[in-house]
Amino acid sequence: MREEKQIERILKKRIRRMEKKELEGISSINNLVALKRCGIYHVDVEFDDGSSAELLLKIKSNNVLKNGINLVSGKDFRLMKELVLHKKVLGYDKSYLREDVLYREIDSSLKNAMIDYYGCYDDRRSGTKNLLFKYYAWNEQGLDAKALRAVLDRILPFHMFYMGRDEDAGKLQLNKYNSRDYFKARPCLHMMFDLREEENNRTYGSDRIRALHEFIDRIHEEEARYDAFKTFTHNDFSSRNFFVRGEEVLFYDFELACYQIPEHDVAELLVYECGAITDEEIRELLHWYYCRLRDGSPYDLTEQEYHERLLFCIREFIVNRLSLLRIVSESIQIDFIEQLLINTSRLLDLFQKKESEGGLL
Repeated sequence: MREEKQIERILKKRIRRMEKKELEGISSINNLVALKRCGIYHVDVEFDDGSSAELLLKIKSNNVLKNGINLVSGKDFRLMKELVLHKKVLGYDKSYLREDVLYREIDSSLKNAMIDYYGCYDDRRSGTKNLLFKYYAWNEQGLDAKALRAVLDRILPFHMFYMGRDEDAGKLQLNKYNSRDYFKARPCLHMMFDLREEENNRTYGSDRIRALHEFIDRIHEEEARYDAFKTFTHNDFSSRNFFVRGEEVLFYDFELACYQIPEHDVAELLVYECGAITDEEIRELLHWYYCRLRDGSPYDLTEQEYHERLLFCIREFIVNRLSLLRIVSESIQIDFIEQLLINTSRLLDLFQKKESEGGLL
């Protein structure tokens, strides 16, 4: 009853009937994140005035960072210590508050690219913040090259509008990382990556594993080169978090939103979704986005610099986000890990092949 009253307050309508049920047909991680202490629900509501609505209710635990550390580290106290010291590698700093702040504060010209947000309420008994959205059915199949271009075309205004606007990153409470954060996180990144040594050998091979460890050693130096080019990025950019309906694309789930280079969203989209497109389509997509970014950015951007930044983002995903997901998959079912391994290896192959030919584009 308390929950109904809160939803009535947000929607300004009296509820006659409400049914809340767990979502089906999307990745299992969405319903199991934070040790099952938060969830996402499809809510059917009928109002006293005869109208009805389908809502998306997202329940965010204020202990999500602590729960994430416990989930990733398990009983490995050395890893737990590293995660506590360098928790930014988890990406959940301020995520308890970020989405509510972001949906209220983001520039109005960009809100039409986000699903409708109605508001939120605190449940002090459970220590959660509950966010209320309009419900959309999830994408049910892989996206083709045309759909992926439409997704990038939709996120591009976010990248352009917030580029170089550090003050807005603070207002929106975006995650912000710097070279010092990456420098401190290196032992943690090495440790997490090595925990799946056998799987690494099968996927990447010894030469590439050695190169990835060398990348971790200098990750702070590479990251420092990109400070001027940082902008608003979604930072969890997969089809689990946007809706494609014909020509319409709407974004959702900004809890990991970050202030970093725009290529991060591009690389992440390919890591998650490139299984449905060819190598040539990947190259065409990357070239198309490069031209849009180059023409709209206040900074000069060469093809070589774009290539280097994309490769940085793919490698960073492998040693950071993918390492986290692979560790978590030992405790909960994550049904896309194998595809991510295939996709990241394929993208590295594509970069290596094109480097020998004089550039990816």
